[in-house]
Amino acid sequence: GVNIGEITENSAEIMWSSFPGNEYIIHYRENNSTEWMTVRTNNGIIILSSLKSNQAYDVALKAVCGNISSELGPLFQIVTRKAQKSVNLDKAKQAYDLLGQFINDNK
Repeated sequence: GVNIGEITENSAEIMWSSFPGNEYIIHYRENNSTEWMTVRTNNGIIILSSLKSNQAYDVALKAVCGNISSELGPLFQIVTRKAQKSVNLDKAKQAYDLLGQFINDNK
C-alpha cells in the first residue's frame, strides 16, 4: 500500500512497498487539472516538491520492471498545507514600543 509522510506548504512525502529492480513512476496533478506531471524513482519513497500551497493533488503510482509496466494504481489525494504568513519582528517591536510610549504619554 501507499503511505503519506510529511506534507508541507510545497512538498509531500509518499512511501510504498518497493521491490529491487523495479522503477516507479509517480503521476500527480492539481486536482482541477487534466495535465499529469511525472517523476521516476527506483526507491520506495519520493518527495514531490515545488507544489502549490493549500492545493489538493491527485496522485497515482505505476511500477515498471524492464519493459513490463503495471496499470496505474488507484488514485489518492493529498492536500498541501496553507502558506504561513511571515511576521516581520522588527516592525512588531516598533509598534509595541510606540504603543508603550503612547500609554506612558497619556497617563
